[in-house]
Parts: sequence; C-alpha cells; structure tokens
Amino acid sequence: MNPLFIGPLGSALERILDSVFPDPVEAARVKMEATKMYQEGRLAELADETQRLQMQVDVNKAEASSGSRWASGWRPAFGWMTAAVVFTQFIAAPYLPWFMEVFGFYAPPIPKIDLEMLWPLVFGLLGLSWNRSQDKAKGVA
Repeated sequence: MNPLFIGPLGSALERILDSVFPDPVEAARVKMEATKMYQEGRLAELADETQRLQMQVDVNKAEASSGSRWASGWRPAFGWMTAAVVFTQFIAAPYLPWFMEVFGFYAPPIPKIDLEMLWPLVFGLLGLSWNRSQDKAKGVA
C-alpha cells in the first residue's frame, strides 16, 4: 500500500476509490497517479527546504567572513556566554559556597538558570549537531 493511503482516513479513501473504480487495473492506475502526485508534491517541498537551508548557509558564510565584529562576532560571543553559564551552573554554583566557607567568607547562593531552555537555544543558534562533529572528525570542517 502506498504512503498516501496509510491510516484510517487512507483506508476509507482507498475503499471509496475501489467502489468508484471497480476495475482493479483502473483502480491501481488511479492509486498510482495519486501516489505520483503525492511524491511530486513532497519532492517540491524537499527542494524548497534544501534551497532555504542553502540560503542560510550562504548567510552564515557571509557573516563569518565579514570584517565587522557585529556580524562575525556574535557566534563566538554566544559560545563564550554559554560556556560562562555552564561553568557557573556546574562548577561555580556547587563549589564556590563551600570554597568561600573554608576561608571564612559567606557567598550567597548563585541563582539557578533553567538549562532545559538553554540547550535547544545553544544547539539551534550555534548550529551544533552530530553532523558537525562527524565533519570535524573527518577533517572536512
């Protein structure tokens, strides 16, 4: 069965087509046409998505090669800010109060940051992914 006719709605549509086209050859031809139209539409969607992603890559390349710190510096700045947040939450917050108390000082607790919201933001804005890691391992990036 083709992907167009999957699921309960698809089964109903397939039964309707079978009743409208009692000849199995004709019904198969109509189903094949419907599948072809579906695949062509999906292919057009994928082509549009590929074009959009390529345009974003071109923008990223232009930003990275720009001499302006405002254009090329935001990714490194965001990376350093993220590193500071990770350091604060995983190193400073647990150990700073203990370390200060050892030397007789009081350090108020460091506020917690919602890291559940941070990670998708980091991965999305910096473009980090498994593919990037593999590219670096292969020496491509």
